[in-house]
Amino acid sequence: MFSIVMDIREFVRLSWERKEGSKARISKAMEAPFAKPQGAT
Repeated sequence: MFSIVMDIREFVRLSWERKEGSKARISKAMEAPFAKPQGAT
Protein backbone atom coordinates (compact mmCIF):
# COMPACT_ATOMS: atom_id res chain seq x y z
CA MET A 1 0.00 0.00 0.00
CA PHE A 2 1.16 3.54 -0.68
CA SER A 3 1.71 6.12 1.99
CA ILE A 4 1.78 9.84 1.33
CA VAL A 5 2.99 12.53 3.70
CA MET A 6 1.79 16.03 2.92
CA ASP A 7 1.83 19.06 5.18
CA ILE A 8 -1.02 21.56 5.25
CA ARG A 9 0.96 24.12 3.23
CA GLU A 10 1.45 21.67 0.39
CA PHE A 11 -2.23 20.70 0.50
CA VAL A 12 -3.30 24.36 0.32
CA ARG A 13 -0.85 25.03 -2.52
CA LEU A 14 -2.16 22.11 -4.56
CA SER A 15 -5.77 23.01 -3.82
CA TRP A 16 -5.15 26.60 -4.89
CA GLU A 17 -3.47 25.47 -8.11
CA ARG A 18 -6.46 23.22 -8.87
CA LYS A 19 -8.84 26.12 -8.33
CA GLU A 20 -6.79 28.12 -10.83
CA GLY A 21 -7.10 25.36 -13.44
CA SER A 22 -4.18 23.04 -12.69
CA LYS A 23 -4.63 19.32 -13.27
CA ALA A 24 -2.93 18.51 -9.93
CA ARG A 25 -4.48 15.44 -8.34
CA ILE A 26 -5.45 15.09 -4.70
CA SER A 27 -7.11 11.93 -3.41
CA LYS A 28 -10.79 12.06 -2.50
CA ALA A 29 -9.91 10.97 1.02
CA MET A 30 -7.73 14.07 1.43
CA GLU A 31 -10.36 16.42 -0.02
CA ALA A 32 -13.44 15.05 1.75
CA PRO A 33 -12.90 16.74 5.14
CA PHE A 34 -12.56 20.10 3.37
CA ALA A 35 -15.61 19.75 1.10
CA LYS A 36 -17.83 21.59 3.58
CA PRO A 37 -15.73 23.13 6.35
CA GLN A 38 -17.29 24.02 9.69
CA GLY A 39 -18.75 27.49 9.66
CA ALA A 40 -19.35 27.45 5.90
CA THR A 41 -22.68 28.80 4.78
